[in-house]
Amino acid sequence: MRSVVSALLLLIMVCGCASRKPLVTTAKAQGWQAEGQVWQQVEQAPQDARYPIAGVHFEPLIADAENTSPKYPEHLLAARLPPLSVTVRVIVDTEGAVSHVLPEMEDKAVPQAFVDAVVEAVGRWRFSPLIRWQDGKAEALPWSEKMTFEFRQINGRAVAL
Repeated sequence: MRSVVSALLLLIMVCGCASRKPLVTTAKAQGWQAEGQVWQQVEQAPQDARYPIAGVHFEPLIADAENTSPKYPEHLLAARLPPLSVTVRVIVDTEGAVSHVLPEMEDKAVPQAFVDAVVEAVGRWRFSPLIRWQDGKAEALPWSEKMTFEFRQINGRAVAL
């Protein structure tokens, strides 16, 4: 009886060892290897600063679903920088393509790589054209918008925004 119990106990221990996860695991991207996050905001002019035009209706602007956000420059993740903002004026032509991305930087301490990331990504964006309806006629117009992008990470790790 004692040998049966010993054999059963040995079998349980062997099975238990076989199902344990190994102590050594593959390293995941952590710390400075993780991606930083980018947040964006359209800088809206106050309502009283907008010029109303009687009898004119503008179609709402729609951004293309394939527009991608700027990427946090990988080579700067290890620097563990504080949050940095890049503000640009985006000028869109009558076809809805971005024709110019003009940096409006007050903080000269922002590394150029962040400005370049915004200009590169936003320069490929597409929008629905701005349509002005007046007296039953539609007219496509160029337009511009001021946008701010905030690049953020903590200890080289991605931050959920």
